[in-house]
Amino acid sequence: MNPYSSIPLCAALPVLFTRPWGGQRLPDLYTPWLPDLPRDKPVGEAWLVSDHPECESLLLPPSVLNLDPFSLRTWMEQAESWLLGSRAKPTPAGRFPLLLKLIHATAYLSVQIHPDDKVAKDLGEPDVGKTEMWTFLAVGPESVVIAGIRGDVSREEVIARILRSDRRIEECLQIHRPKPGEGLFIPAGTLHAIGPGLLLAEIQQNSNITYRVYDWDRVDENGKARALHPEKSVASLIWDLPPPRLTAGEKISQDHAEIIRLASCDYFCAERVVQSTAIDFSTNGDSFHLLLNPEAPMTVVSGGYSSTVKTGQAVIIAAGSQQYRVEGAASFLRYYVP
Repeated sequence: MNPYSSIPLCAALPVLFTRPWGGQRLPDLYTPWLPDLPRDKPVGEAWLVSDHPECESLLLPPSVLNLDPFSLRTWMEQAESWLLGSRAKPTPAGRFPLLLKLIHATAYLSVQIHPDDKVAKDLGEPDVGKTEMWTFLAVGPESVVIAGIRGDVSREEVIARILRSDRRIEECLQIHRPKPGEGLFIPAGTLHAIGPGLLLAEIQQNSNITYRVYDWDRVDENGKARALHPEKSVASLIWDLPPPRLTAGEKISQDHAEIIRLASCDYFCAERVVQSTAIDFSTNGDSFHLLLNPEAPMTVVSGGYSSTVKTGQAVIIAAGSQQYRVEGAASFLRYYVP
């Protein structure tokens, strides 16, 4: 019997990445239970669930199963149907379809863009395109994001500024001032930049393609700037996308829980769940579910096994496990393939 085809759920170990625009908030979050975190450089990202060549998440099955930790890559290779369900599909490379992160910024990220699936393929990229969605967890008093082209700016002007790597590209973009709990959907082909003072959860296609338009003239300790990608950025730009809009979500009632849908697209559905007592949920065999509580630990029970998920840690519930129960959480984020 394949043991991987009966594991109902696994918590994932976060992996932290240094970024020039990061800080120490993420190491502070994980220091109580993750050793040897980077403290000498700014940390910008924690990859919570990833089956990407750059980071393959290590999973912790329920302790009573007496299984050693294993990678998400292994779970995909050994029990793809059980894990993904009937609706979720692997990437063309056979990888888990989504990537979940926490992002903390103390400075602006680059003004950037991600290609869609077609452009990524046309440009010979090894990854699929990258549509993403942010849920804002903490917001500074002056925090903003810039995303989407203003309606009074011509296509010719935008393209000219991209090709010149002109800082004034920011003047062409819409300004958004998020509040905690709000979401912002960023489809592939959208120019954008996350601003300082923000902590957010990002769900995205399993891709690590980023084309930088402008990087605020930053240089590293050796005086070297990060590469820019003007031609690829222009190739990725989709002009007729609906303008991004901050949203508090659409409320959906379910028993003793309030489900707030923040975004839904072909690749993922993102929800915030608020509950007053322990609640039972179902995957219906359609898709895995990813759960994240960025504020407090919670316990998730499925198939008679439980997993205690720490603050800022994600848990994967296999589609084949069908039923699961969430205990000890007042609210959490949930992601799946609709």
